[in-house]
Amino acid sequence: MKTINLETIREKGEYISQHRPGIAFGVVYGLEYSEDNEKLFLCRYKYPKWKMEIEENMVDKLQFANSLKKAAEWLRKCNE
Repeated sequence: MKTINLETIREKGEYISQHRPGIAFGVVYGLEYSEDNEKLFLCRYKYPKWKMEIEENMVDKLQFANSLKKAAEWLRKCNE
């Protein structure tokens, strides 16, 4: 009979939830940490997929959302 190592399962669950939330939770957007936990990324898991590094550790959510909105507007204008 094969034994199950609960500690290994817990570690894998923690890893997936921190580093691959799109796989773990089936969400469209999420935050991921790098393998070394030094970098934080904002990710989109559905097409078109992308990953953007957030360089500052503490970011005001409203300021960040406004900057993303401005970036989206810029993208639309530069493709005209």
